[in-house]
Amino acid sequence: MKIITYYHARNPSSFEERLEDILMSLEAKFRYSSQDFGINFSDGHTILLQVIRRGMLEKALDPEYGYGIHLCFDDAFPIDKERLKRFHESEIKTRFEYHIWEGIPCYQLDLRNDKAQLISISGTILELVYLKNLEDIEIEEFEM
Repeated sequence: MKIITYYHARNPSSFEERLEDILMSLEAKFRYSSQDFGINFSDGHTILLQVIRRGMLEKALDPEYGYGIHLCFDDAFPIDKERLKRFHESEIKTRFEYHIWEGIPCYQLDLRNDKAQLISISGTILELVYLKNLEDIEIEEFEM
């Protein structure tokens, strides 16, 4: 994994601005490439959720460029059980496809190239499921 861009939470830009910058950077670098990429959202210690090239999704219908949200909840950890419960109680869950990855419950959402939805949904998940302040979230893009 090669980190390309990293935005620390102390960056004066808003969460939305930082994520928009990364999405534009990824599109410029990877739109016409077959190289896979991802975005990690973390609280400084733990990766909370990932966005990946949509072709990497379990149920990608085509190889067209775009983004997919990838969420995993390892129920071996009490904190993930609480997060999974909040995710299941949210309306947003209905948009996600369920699958198992290495024995861990995961949820994926194919957003195609809809950057506005990606920004909105990732922010909602971070606030409602992970109970995080968006301005404290660190964002990094990487290639695989």
